[in-house]
Amino acid sequence: MEHIKKVQMETLALAELPKERQDIINSLKETLENSDLTTLDFGTEATRKISDFSAKMLETVKVKDMPEISDLLKNLTGELGKVDSKTLMEYKPSFFSRLFRVDDVKEYVQKFSNVNEVIVSICDKLIDATWQLKKDVELYEEYYKENFNYINDIDNYIFAAKIREKELQEQIDEELKSIDPSDRIEVSKLGLKQNSLARLKTRIYDLSLNRESAIQNVEQITIMEDGTLAVIEKIQTSIDLQIPTWRSQMVKAICLVRQRNGIDMQRAVTRTTNDLITINSKMFKESSLEIARAMQEGVIDIDVLEQSSKNTIETIEGVRQIVAEGQKKREEAINKLAIMNTNFNKAMLENKIRR
Repeated sequence: MEHIKKVQMETLALAELPKERQDIINSLKETLENSDLTTLDFGTEATRKISDFSAKMLETVKVKDMPEISDLLKNLTGELGKVDSKTLMEYKPSFFSRLFRVDDVKEYVQKFSNVNEVIVSICDKLIDATWQLKKDVELYEEYYKENFNYINDIDNYIFAAKIREKELQEQIDEELKSIDPSDRIEVSKLGLKQNSLARLKTRIYDLSLNRESAIQNVEQITIMEDGTLAVIEKIQTSIDLQIPTWRSQMVKAICLVRQRNGIDMQRAVTRTTNDLITINSKMFKESSLEIARAMQEGVIDIDVLEQSSKNTIETIEGVRQIVAEGQKKREEAINKLAIMNTNFNKAMLENKIRR
């Protein structure tokens, strides 16, 4: 049912409203004409409906057992940050590590798997929370509709009460023109009408406050629903986009690092092979040159033979000279012995003669 416009309410343009609504308002106005007690309870039925629904909604909210979504999202972000592709890409194992370990990133992959298990657990909780949040959105929408229905009902009561207020005011104004102040009965009746009018105005004011509260509820429900939908969207973005993207990037990073390590290992092997070839070629060159030099040399070095010959000649010459000197010395000794013997014999002979 379309709500009553503000200008229609202010001008009490009943004829501009749909026939069905005119009948409802007229019926409500007639209840106000029966008894002043009706004024006290006027609109209570509508407020009771929204009150009952609010109580039902409160009970639904109270029985929830939801985890703190912000904590879950914070934990999710923390887990995602424990393993990042940048750290993996900066990991550079040594040559021997690459040479003797088939999988350089095995430890990293295990860490990724452990983190992924935690993420799966958090995602399961977030999915459960999302389901509950969607139920909340359904509850908000229902509450939203109930509040609009309540506003429409309250408008009917206020519209009817204002029509009755106008009628009473016109009656009182008319009677004030012709009443005899000395007629206490007429004055008393007029006083009753004035009291009824005052109570009616109070009721209209109370209903207007309830209507304003309901409008605020509608606005608050809209904000709450938008906030809940934003949280659902955030969770779904994390589950459906961020986590798959993170997993995909981690897989790519691991594959790229393995490729890089393979290339590094191949380069290291190539570099080592080249070094060995260089060293071997240098050794081959030096060895070949030494062999060639050795092949060109005689068994005995000519300089050695020359020196040996020189030494031999010098030895022979030395020996000859020594022999000659010895011979000369022996001859000199023999001569000296002969002289000595002659002198001795001569001395002996002379000695005998003196005797």
